[in-house]
Amino acid sequence: MEACKTRVCIPCLVGVQLGLIDPAHAVRGGDDDDGMPLPMVTYQHCKSGNLRMGHLDGYGCCLWHHFGTQQLHALGMSKEEARARWGPNLHDNGREFRETFGTELELIEVQAFVLQQSATGDRLSAV
Repeated sequence: MEACKTRVCIPCLVGVQLGLIDPAHAVRGGDDDDGMPLPMVTYQHCKSGNLRMGHLDGYGCCLWHHFGTQQLHALGMSKEEARARWGPNLHDNGREFRETFGTELELIEVQAFVLQQSATGDRLSAV
């Protein structure tokens, strides 16, 4: 889970691949220049039948894609500005979010690929 928080938001990455999100706006976790952690990527635990699937079944998700309008104060922009920059979010419209970025299982697969590439030292060309 911690490794997911230090990498790119998976819906942002998918959005970049689809041409919906500018690569410069893809949210990343990790540390700031001063070594302090950036709390911009959280961990989205996935569910099956309204029960959590497990701690390993999830993906990194930025504040907008995970919490939507609940985090506008942290983002410093209006709902319209955030939606124009990053597309739909899971909290406010889960159906549109899944139609745009994929199902939870598909996003888990993308997260696994990102972690695998990071472990082998390969770079992701999109972000």
